[in-house]
Amino acid sequence: TVVRVERESVRALENRLRKPYLGGAPLLNDKDIPKKSAVVMSGTVGYVQHIDMPSLSGLAEKHELKIYVTALPGTFLDHHTSLASVSGACDAETLSEVSKAFIIDDNRSFRQDPRFGVQVLHEISSRALSPAVNDPGTAIQVIGVMIRVLSVWAKREELADAQDEILYPRIYVQPLKAEDLLDDFFNPVARDGAAFLEVCVMLKKAYKALTDIGDKELSKAAAKHADILLKRAEASLALDDDFKYLKSLP
Repeated sequence: TVVRVERESVRALENRLRKPYLGGAPLLNDKDIPKKSAVVMSGTVGYVQHIDMPSLSGLAEKHELKIYVTALPGTFLDHHTSLASVSGACDAETLSEVSKAFIIDDNRSFRQDPRFGVQVLHEISSRALSPAVNDPGTAIQVIGVMIRVLSVWAKREELADAQDEILYPRIYVQPLKAEDLLDDFFNPVARDGAAFLEVCVMLKKAYKALTDIGDKELSKAAAKHADILLKRAEASLALDDDFKYLKSLP
């Protein structure tokens, strides 16, 4: 299972890094969305599995609109969650067509959602650390897998062969953030593994490995999690000597 999830996670992350904005234009700040834009609500409960970018682009070209995607694949929706904001003259029928470009289902999918693989990995690790299973060895193995998955991030400039090629100039999409990927995995695993010295040691090695990759975004996120790990370990490790040993590691 771990091998399969690693393979799917790497594939999904590589695909997203090849097209950081799913072929659209970058939306780097929500403040860039025009205030008078029409908001498209989900109208249903579930996860965004896929966004049909060609369909969105066709609608935007036909009606001379700009569409700002606010619900990326993996987003959990309820009836009050927005899918997108639409700038330009459009009617209710057009807004309904925009909503149909978002494929929504009960479960998440690897296809356009790299964060889903990260979530599955943390669930495997957290389950292994539960009192009922008590298998820190599996958690340590999964942490190693996560280092390999996140190492793909350092190749994003190499992978982003279409980064400068905007296929859908009227569609604006938020980028994937390294911080979100680390938060998805390391927050729950560090919480559940804080009482296991061997898990804490592996986590600290993971943060150092991610820092040593040399990517500024990864390094910043890893440093944040390294600080949090020491706070959790100090509160959870039974022996002061264990904590001192952990703190002494580079």
